[in-house]
Amino acid sequence: MLMKTKGERGASAVIGRRSKEVVKSAGRSIEVLELFRDVKRPLRLTDIADALSLPQSSASMLLRSLIRMGYLIRQDRTYAPSMRITLLGNWLNDAMFKSGNLMNLIDEINRITGDTVILATRNGLYVEVLAVVQGALDTVHHTRPGEARPLTRALMGHMILSTLDRPELESLVTRINAEQKRPERRVTFKSLVPILDRIRRDGYGYSADTIPNAANLAVLLPVGPFGDQMVVGNAGMTSRIASRRDDILAAFHSVIGKYVRDAH
Repeated sequence: MLMKTKGERGASAVIGRRSKEVVKSAGRSIEVLELFRDVKRPLRLTDIADALSLPQSSASMLLRSLIRMGYLIRQDRTYAPSMRITLLGNWLNDAMFKSGNLMNLIDEINRITGDTVILATRNGLYVEVLAVVQGALDTVHHTRPGEARPLTRALMGHMILSTLDRPELESLVTRINAEQKRPERRVTFKSLVPILDRIRRDGYGYSADTIPNAANLAVLLPVGPFGDQMVVGNAGMTSRIASRRDDILAAFHSVIGKYVRDAH
């Protein structure tokens, strides 16, 4: 589950992307679009500059460029995404889905279970949250889009690791541990083996009480058209999730079969 335990903060996706390996202008352009995804409303220049920790002059130049490219529009003193953005991924959606899209899929699971539904994928050494639909009956706010944790330290990361062969897995665990400055955050390959074996055997993953009274049940989505591996989790209070595993799994399989091509 992508939840922060006491005393631990989830790695920020924005911070993770602001590295010397990312071209600054390209990275910040994507950050602007992802900010609108998160807040779902028009924003002023000062809002954007503050949220992305940018000087107002730099933010202004960036927004003018995105307007010129047709991806933002300006109304009075606020900025908002244009409908052009919705066309960028249509062809990918059609390749994977026989009807609807990813948000339709997780919205429907949320309506059936009443729990929080989380969509995540691999981003390098991390599992990163793509979308969250908060459960009406769930009092725990588990995560938010853009948050990320090492693949070895979250259930949804374990789901992705379960798809890898042993040599790739051992190499990945070594690399992740090398980045952990605190020894207690390093996870041994030996300790992961039974966890991943259980996921492969059962066809799903389950974790409970990583933080008090919270649980998550997760399944893999079919691989995307270009190899993307996504995972969807149903999270909520342990008392609700533990007693309803079969019902939640049935909802997963029904909804995934309804929307996704080649779902088995």
